[in-house]
Amino acid sequence: VRAIADVPFLYRDTTVRPLRMTSSEIAGRYPYRFELEQNYPNPFNPTTNIIFSLPEPSFVTLKIYNVLGQEVKMVYDREMLEEGTNDVEFTAGFLPSGVYFYKLVAEGIGDEENPITIYSDVRKMLLVK
Repeated sequence: VRAIADVPFLYRDTTVRPLRMTSSEIAGRYPYRFELEQNYPNPFNPTTNIIFSLPEPSFVTLKIYNVLGQEVKMVYDREMLEEGTNDVEFTAGFLPSGVYFYKLVAEGIGDEENPITIYSDVRKMLLVK
């Protein structure tokens, strides 16, 4: 058994400095992979944000489903979006409280050197009224 004073990771390391970046430096970087993030806030009432990243221009489909698998809202239907991070505000005031799922399908354009990339992911969200 060691004393707390003997555990080095409990001390603040004054030699470590945070990396500070300006918003223009952050905005100039594109994601390197497809990604669908968890919505926030979750649970929500009645508005939430859905964020997804595209490493290349893609045809995007984003749909919302109820627990029965029925489509309740189509946000994007094979719309061409540029590479980068997208933040979609979803308002569910017309829906009853419950569990919902959002599904993203992104079809990259591809070229002669790189084949077409298809990405699909589903996340769960909770609407509380």
